[in-house]
Amino acid sequence: MAHAPLAVANVLIQKHPGQIDPMKLQKLLYFANGWWLAVKGEPLLAEHPQVWRYGPVFKSIYRDFSRYGRSKIPEPERRSPFDHNPPFVAGPEAEEISQMLDWIWAGYGHRSGADLSDETHKPGTPWRKIAEREKYEVSPRTEIDQAEDWRYFADLARARGLDVRPLACQSASKRGSDAVLVTGSWCRADQHGLQEIELYGAVHLAFDELELGDLTLGLAVGPTRGDRRADGVNVAVDAVVEGRH
Repeated sequence: MAHAPLAVANVLIQKHPGQIDPMKLQKLLYFANGWWLAVKGEPLLAEHPQVWRYGPVFKSIYRDFSRYGRSKIPEPERRSPFDHNPPFVAGPEAEEISQMLDWIWAGYGHRSGADLSDETHKPGTPWRKIAEREKYEVSPRTEIDQAEDWRYFADLARARGLDVRPLACQSASKRGSDAVLVTGSWCRADQHGLQEIELYGAVHLAFDELELGDLTLGLAVGPTRGDRRADGVNVAVDAVVEGRH
């Protein structure tokens, strides 16, 4: 099952208090969700990332942490001032998710939020494909399709000899910090979108078996936050600014 974004974010913050600003948190969650999609065949987070100026953004995470601006987040966040304790991932997947987040941190944790933002802008990334398709004038609240993320991270995983699971069709009963996704039948992602197919066998590879080198994307450098289009307009995908962290 997919988990509330805030619960997963709090696991990262608890592991690395005072080391993650909001922009970096957004990108770490995006990469975590993408690799989980490829290896597990289902999303880690119960929310689709949106196309914002500085890369993919989970709206609920922006809402929960935007007050920190460029500052580091000192401690896990509660859902509301009325909650006594912050939410964390629970259940049978908690330990594997914890291991996966350690794997993500080992590969991306040394990089700044701005650097990770540039990573999501490189040619071939889902963000870049949508931006180019819309000529860098993307409508507010545009989401990155789950199949697009799956294709991208599945290609990265296959290139490194990792086993990839087919993408499961998902239906969201609710989105945001308290969202839960209900997994239905399995699907194939292709240029026509999601198509339901029969489930076939896939070898499960735990995250503690993956090599840290598998996180290197190895793509050519694309536009960065300061790049401009041919008409001189700054590459600004969304009218809503993620926050100049």
